[in-house]
Amino acid sequence: MIILEKITITCQEKTKENLLTKINVDDDDDDLSSDNEALQIIFTIASLLITHYDQLSFENKQILASFYSSLIWIEQNYPNNELCQLAHELSIAFITYGAVKEESTKKKSTLLIEELNDERDLREETFQNALTCLYDSSIPIRAHGLILFRRLIERNDNETISKIQDNNMKLFQQFQEHLHADDSYEYLAAINVLSALANQFTDKILPLLCHEYISKNRKLENKLKVGEILVKTCHSLGDMSTKYSSLLINTFLNASKQTDDDMYRTSALSNLGQLCTVLKYSLSKDLSEILIALKSYLSISESSNVRRASILVCELLCKSLEQSTWLTILGNELPSFYQLINYLYKNDKDDIVCLHAQIALEALNKICQDYLQPPVILEKKIRILS
Repeated sequence: MIILEKITITCQEKTKENLLTKINVDDDDDDLSSDNEALQIIFTIASLLITHYDQLSFENKQILASFYSSLIWIEQNYPNNELCQLAHELSIAFITYGAVKEESTKKKSTLLIEELNDERDLREETFQNALTCLYDSSIPIRAHGLILFRRLIERNDNETISKIQDNNMKLFQQFQEHLHADDSYEYLAAINVLSALANQFTDKILPLLCHEYISKNRKLENKLKVGEILVKTCHSLGDMSTKYSSLLINTFLNASKQTDDDMYRTSALSNLGQLCTVLKYSLSKDLSEILIALKSYLSISESSNVRRASILVCELLCKSLEQSTWLTILGNELPSFYQLINYLYKNDKDDIVCLHAQIALEALNKICQDYLQPPVILEKKIRILS
């Protein structure tokens, strides 16, 4: 495209010759200001082209690639700090998504685009590219490597899975080390990799994710994301999640008892409700503990969000469990639980709590009705005497 050539030529003219003269002479601030505006426009167009890199032809990719050396020069020499920062961010975008990096030689900085066999594209989802990015010193590139590993694992790439299983390269330990990253982008990328591995290495992954969810050293937004991934992992495991029911339930119950953050507690209860819809019969041994916690949250003075989340769990429990589970496990606790739900439905001032209580009551009424009035089997035996 002509626009690509214009970008490269314009940037090179304004950097290595014209702008260098202006920096040294400093003879016209107006000209420098106009150069700043021109560079901002060039950066905007270049970032859009990088975003749509897959749609460019090979020739246009080569033209865009020649723009990289100018970016490095601007980043290191240009007097405007804001533009230097933009140039730095754009160069990282080149490396991560544009399949380019700077070649360090004694000659001028030139662009190196590599692919497998003679040319290696860093955007290509291969084990070697993911491994290269994972050991890079730059945080965005390390995170990009983790993203590549997640995609390879989700695609069941044979080389990636075999390398992780062999553990010769200690990849699993590498993924764990990224859980200690301070940067949220890198941390969440590591969490997603571990989540993708849950089907193959469930015994190792789930305890790690549960530990991260209840860790007090993590930011709230990160813990909420880990909670979502735990629920997603449980859904993907299906009936296999029965084995880990106690671990998951205790994790969310413990999180719901922390009093420092209502948003975190609400999230834990919401996740517990989603978990109940998956586990169903596996809840039997932990159902009493769940109900005691829910009755406590609904009876005492709690924030509206915590109470709403608690009654939501009650609703999901009533809709998920069958008659035999309720009557066998609860026994004498069922009347008091029913009375609490009925009281909330008739007297609570929060409309959302009342709505969830109504739905839970309807489900409980159906359970009791089916127990007290079992369906009549309308059939009669007819014997024919020979």
